[in-house]
Amino acid sequence: MTLAENYAVVRQRMEDAIALSGRKDNVKIIGITKTRTPEEIDRLLTVGIDTIGENRIQELVDKYDKINSCFDIQVVGQLQTNKVKYTIDRVSCIQSLDRTALAEEIDKRAGAKGRVMDVLVEVNLTGNPDRGGVEPAGVVDFCDRLGAYGGLRLKGLMAVAPLDIPAEARRGVFAQVYGLYCRVRDRHPDADRLSMGMSSDYYEAILEGATEIRLGTALFGKREKI
Repeated sequence: MTLAENYAVVRQRMEDAIALSGRKDNVKIIGITKTRTPEEIDRLLTVGIDTIGENRIQELVDKYDKINSCFDIQVVGQLQTNKVKYTIDRVSCIQSLDRTALAEEIDKRAGAKGRVMDVLVEVNLTGNPDRGGVEPAGVVDFCDRLGAYGGLRLKGLMAVAPLDIPAEARRGVFAQVYGLYCRVRDRHPDADRLSMGMSSDYYEAILEGATEIRLGTALFGKREKI
């Protein structure tokens, strides 16, 4: 299927989920461009997608000058502190903030450039502390502490559901994140973004309150093994 055909399928499923949930707001699509060529990425503009997410910082650097400059680029993968310096001038948001050391580095690098970086706090839904994200019990406190950093701006939460659980179980973990999101937004009204749901579970994420979804395979088709 072509990008346009895949997009039409996605839009219909999105509209179905929005209608079923009784929501009145829209849901934003972020095109995930891991392993995709600049030519493939630029084609997203033909279906109206102008926000993209990169998982790998080296790919971000390599592609940055080769893709259309109108894209809003965001970091959606795990970010090492020594790679922050490559993002500050290239992205509008880091969606995977999950530890104090990373907040400090973003604050330092953004401050040196005279800018404020939007961030989403990633929630760890795996139960494995070795995986990225803040444990659910610590999310609200972590978000509260970000007010100490003038170089970043809390805009909401991000989450990845475990892939080895059935769809209905994913709804449960997405509902848990939505509950955290509501608590954070009550304390920080500008934190109004909830990024959750990927190609395999965006329907369930929308049902449980996602404001934006991150899609790669659902738009481009299966990626080549690398």
